[in-house]
This record gives sequence, structure tokens and C-alpha cells, in this order.
Amino acid sequence: MAQKPTRRVYVDVVVTYDKYGFLTPNSITYEDARKYAINKVLQVRRLDNLQTGGTIVNYVIQINKKVTSRYFD
Repeated sequence: MAQKPTRRVYVDVVVTYDKYGFLTPNSITYEDARKYAINKVLQVRRLDNLQTGGTIVNYVIQINKKVTSRYFD
């Protein structure tokens, strides 16, 4: 089965910072005002960004019963 091509979409994210500076995403709001609460952060990974030479953070999250990935760069 062929995968759909992905595209980069920037969204508004409400986050909580802890006293150590770590952030936890709480909700996502898309341009068309759809808002989704993040039920759980399942995994956080730092990845090398070969395009910019920096790092990005990959969050594997659960929204309702769907598991998906979001990136912070």
C-alpha cells in the first residue's frame, strides 16, 4: 500500500513548561480553528535535522484514540 505524501503544516500548540525547561504539548489548533486536546505524550525523541544542521524534537502523541507524530523545530 502506498503512503500518502506528507506536507509540513504549522499549527498553534499550547504547551506547559516544567521547572527544568522541558515542554509538554497540551493541545493543537489548526488554521481552520479545529482544536484537539492531546491525551498523552507517548514518546519524545531528539533527531538531527540534516537540512539545517540543528536538531528537531519528535513527539509521538495520542489524540482521542489516534496515535500520531508532531515535530518541533
